[in-house]
Amino acid sequence: MIENFSYLGSGKLLFGNDEFSKLLTNTNLEEALLVCGNSFRKTAQFKSIEKSVKFQRTISGEPDPETIDSITAEVKGKIQTVIAVGGGSALDAGKAIAAMCCCEGSVEDFLEGVGTKQPNGKTLPMIAIPTTAGTGSEATKNAVICRQGEKGYKKSLRHDNYIPQQIIIDPQLYIHCPSEIMGSCGMDAFCQLLESYISTGANILSDALAWRGLTLFIENFSELCLSENRDSEQMGYIAFAAYISGITLANAGLGTVHGIAGPLGGFYPIPHGIACGTLLPEVMRRTITRLHMDDPKQSVIVKLENLGRYIKKNSSVSPDEKPAFAVCQLMDQWLVDFKIPRLSQFGIVETDLEKIATASGNKNNPIQFTKDEIKEIIKTRL
Repeated sequence: MIENFSYLGSGKLLFGNDEFSKLLTNTNLEEALLVCGNSFRKTAQFKSIEKSVKFQRTISGEPDPETIDSITAEVKGKIQTVIAVGGGSALDAGKAIAAMCCCEGSVEDFLEGVGTKQPNGKTLPMIAIPTTAGTGSEATKNAVICRQGEKGYKKSLRHDNYIPQQIIIDPQLYIHCPSEIMGSCGMDAFCQLLESYISTGANILSDALAWRGLTLFIENFSELCLSENRDSEQMGYIAFAAYISGITLANAGLGTVHGIAGPLGGFYPIPHGIACGTLLPEVMRRTITRLHMDDPKQSVIVKLENLGRYIKKNSSVSPDEKPAFAVCQLMDQWLVDFKIPRLSQFGIVETDLEKIATASGNKNNPIQFTKDEIKEIIKTRL
């Protein structure tokens, strides 16, 4: 029997090579704000719209409240549309600005766990155009805002209406992404698919989507990321899988990896994809071990074993005694192949573990780790 569930869909999706060019004919660029990352400004696609967009702002790093408030104050009442092009930071900034243009006060007032006000759900029309296959922000209802430092945080501005009204996924925009960025961003997307697949909030529809996204990664990601001459068809598969990861996380929820990665990004200047990528193998290893100890026949183990068998069939991972652990083996291989750094490279030391673990959580992970266990997980990646 299928259990009851609700499903949060997304805006209109335009998918395919050269779909970006439709901006020129379908959008009034003179009344739009373009929010983008530095790398996009170097592309031919940016040159094609540069002179047509009056308001342009560049996002460098994860957006903080001051950045959102400053840009909002400059463009409020002067624009009708927000176009966000880039990685998760640019897309999150675009969603937040579009919302705050229809709201009074600072964005910090409306952040979950920080502010005291509830978003009203009003927003300017938003066009999301990702250039990295990572966060899936183009499909989610939240904008992540970060304040780094001793009292830092990563919190969301969230409302169902904040899902972008239009999404353009053009594989040509991803092709020249540096391998190290593609590797870490891709591991974030894979993590979102995997965590939502085994989430306690998973359902029959999120499982179907997550499975398809996971298989697309398993079949294409290593070859694509490590290749000097990338194939646009493979890039399309990974870009689409990342988009799916945004849908599945919005509907099924995430797990311990993201429960730790959030505080890490608030306290230290560590890119979100690296935080997720570096933690994922160890979290999964301990999750699978505990699940086997509790009940090796439970449904989530069956799902992981099916995924493990698929990995063995479609990758270079060698057989393991228990099929589910093939997931960890593949993640271990990706850590090496994509040169995912350890946490110590970002100034994190053993004396920081208490602070990080205290601020961390398990979200919808099927195993709820204690604070001491979370400290042990983090320690393995110092």
